[in-house]
Amino acid sequence: LEAEAAAARAKDEAKAAVAGQREEEQRAVLAALGLAEERAVQMAAECETLREEKDAIAEALEYVNEEMEALRARAEAAEASAAVAKQEGYRSGFAAGLWSRTNQDDAAMERNARGHREELGIVAAST
Repeated sequence: LEAEAAAARAKDEAKAAVAGQREEEQRAVLAALGLAEERAVQMAAECETLREEKDAIAEALEYVNEEMEALRARAEAAEASAAVAKQEGYRSGFAAGLWSRTNQDDAAMERNARGHREELGIVAAST
């Protein structure tokens, strides 16, 4: 009888120990699930933050690209304008040079003609 009672007590103690161990395991699992859920919420928030940062960077890059394109267009327009002005300067300078040369040639011809008239004794009407 004593042996049966001792066996029953041992059986009850074993059941209690197993039940206690299961409760500890359940608490550990629930704690781990709670931590995992908290981490999942944190990761979702971090993911959203990263998405917002990525969108902000994309907008900034688009703005920079638009500004660079506008700057490129302004530079090309300025270069074209400078090239036109340079060509106009060349043309003006060439025309002024021709005009000066023509006037110099006319003056030289007039001097030569006057010299020949004087040599021949012809007096010019009015000079």
